[in-house]
Amino acid sequence: MTLLTPSEREALTGQASLFGVEPVPVKKKRSAARRTAPRETPAAVPTQEFRPNEDQQRAMDSASRVVAVIAGPGSGKTGTLAGRVEALIRSGRSKAGEITAVTFTNRAAGELRERLEARLGKRKAGEVTIGTFHAVCLTLLEEAGERSRLGGTYECLELAGRTIRALGVKCSPADLLEGVSRRKNGLPAGEEPEGMEGACAFYIRQLHEAGLMDFDDLLLQALALAEAMRGPAQRRFRHLLVDEFQDCNDLQYRLVRAWSRGGASLFVIGDPDQSIYGFRGAENCFDKLRADFPGMEEILLRENYRSTPEILSAALAVIAHNGGTPRQLAATRPSGPAVRLLTAESERDEGIFIAKEIMDMVGGGDMLSAQRAGTRERVRGFSDIAVCCRTRRQGRHIEQCLRREDIPCLVVGKDDALSDPIVRGVLCFFRLLLEPEDTLALEGCLSLVWECPADLIRPVSDTWSRAGGEVLRRVQAVADSYAQVGKLRRWLELSHRFAPRVEREKPWKLLEEWGQSAGCAGSEKLEELHNMAVFYRDMPSFLLGLTLGGEGDLRRRAGHDYASGAVTLLTLHAAKGLEFPVVFLAGLRQGLLPLESDRRPADRAEERRLFYVGMTRAKEELLLLTSGEPSPFLAELPEGIARQAARPPRRKAPQSGQMSLF
Repeated sequence: MTLLTPSEREALTGQASLFGVEPVPVKKKRSAARRTAPRETPAAVPTQEFRPNEDQQRAMDSASRVVAVIAGPGSGKTGTLAGRVEALIRSGRSKAGEITAVTFTNRAAGELRERLEARLGKRKAGEVTIGTFHAVCLTLLEEAGERSRLGGTYECLELAGRTIRALGVKCSPADLLEGVSRRKNGLPAGEEPEGMEGACAFYIRQLHEAGLMDFDDLLLQALALAEAMRGPAQRRFRHLLVDEFQDCNDLQYRLVRAWSRGGASLFVIGDPDQSIYGFRGAENCFDKLRADFPGMEEILLRENYRSTPEILSAALAVIAHNGGTPRQLAATRPSGPAVRLLTAESERDEGIFIAKEIMDMVGGGDMLSAQRAGTRERVRGFSDIAVCCRTRRQGRHIEQCLRREDIPCLVVGKDDALSDPIVRGVLCFFRLLLEPEDTLALEGCLSLVWECPADLIRPVSDTWSRAGGEVLRRVQAVADSYAQVGKLRRWLELSHRFAPRVEREKPWKLLEEWGQSAGCAGSEKLEELHNMAVFYRDMPSFLLGLTLGGEGDLRRRAGHDYASGAVTLLTLHAAKGLEFPVVFLAGLRQGLLPLESDRRPADRAEERRLFYVGMTRAKEELLLLTSGEPSPFLAELPEGIARQAARPPRRKAPQSGQMSLF
């Protein structure tokens, strides 16, 4: 058993390939339009040449052993990272193969790769190691001959569910996985149901017996390997660069220290004001680094190239309430519209207002929208607009409102579809075709989709694990000896049909055909999985994307495809690192921001940082929406905010019966 199949390794290289997929062909029939991924305005690589300012140039050229760059939102962080790599290579200080850049999302890794290819050429840029912590760790363990395989989220959820059923613990599979992760990262467990400690130990034992490792195992094993690395094995870390450094947890910080040991330079960049993962153990690693390297050079990027002065001043006024030294971040863009704070009567009215306002912005829907759009300075495309909210539940409500207006939508972030039994079952089915020795995947697809009884699954699983190349024929022989063989035979038929095609056909096609063949075509969650698959070129890269994808990496298409793209709908956590001309921040209410939970008290400073991240995603227009009792953070906004009622425009036909075109 290996970490990655050859096709998965190819998909993982440089990370960019996970999302730089070839477009799904568009059929002429209208029904086929639903199969296409929404067209997006390319945002990864700026069209104009990056011209560094004085602070950025200083960071790029620094010869210090340890360099820490404090880069506020919109201050050119990615351009500075790419410029640093280019400067190391062009100055002769380093070969490309001696540089590793660690990012926090696959998307950021792909963007950095594209920038370097534009500056250095594909061959030279391809020699630089670029990836997330988990992707780099996978590469290292693969090279070291590690035989365990990284379990997919769907497999871990299935094993967690089996553990809960076996031990009778009263919690969800997701809760169990969170408990396991907190223990592996040395975090306090908090309030947990009775029996959780034993369930975590049982789950970990079962995971290892299945020959699998989870995300935390991946980092722990890579740390053990890094601490033993010497000589040539350490060569690729001669110059180590780390993006979004403020979000490193203790384990990731230890990896950075181990990888940079004996190297020529360590370069970290990030923004303490955008640290939003304290609940996962992220700490202020800048303070740690200062303590570990008293002589490190610190550089502050002071110019914001993203947001208008109105947006930036509103955001800075809010984050100032977290204390600390005054923020030195100045807007360089020209003035724009005032930030709007809109109050609706209910959550439902917020969603309706957002949908109607978007239609007005794009000049679509009806003649009234077109007339109102004509009074605007510019008409927007759908892809210019993002809607952010604190929780996925809020996002579901807004998605429904957008779809009622036939607004194309791209949902970004981890969804709850993977918790659905049918979804987990079909993913286990295709994982099994790619990894025939994976008996956990076999048991998952039989129990979750076909609901085969346990006394049938166990002997089939035992036979499967012993059968080798004769697996399907041998399993058929076992099936024939049992009374309840109809479902199992159906599964065998589908295995024969899909096995030759699983590595070469588009995953959305395979899922569509599988749903029809297995009688699951009406499943809403399976449809959502299908709408995630349109962004991947084959099933191996899709399964890998589901496993390695971070909060801002996973995407799901919703609604029809339009030439003007799709509105992006995402949580505040998933919005990190992105930017849009127009941003709606919805549901800014007491209890939601800061988010209050019975399980964990709200970290008010971190929730304020999350609000700050959301506000600074906007380039030109920022609309804040609330209803009921408003978020206390709204009282921290400065003067000059336009405060209005969020009332969707009434759409009465003109009394004349005919609307003037002019």
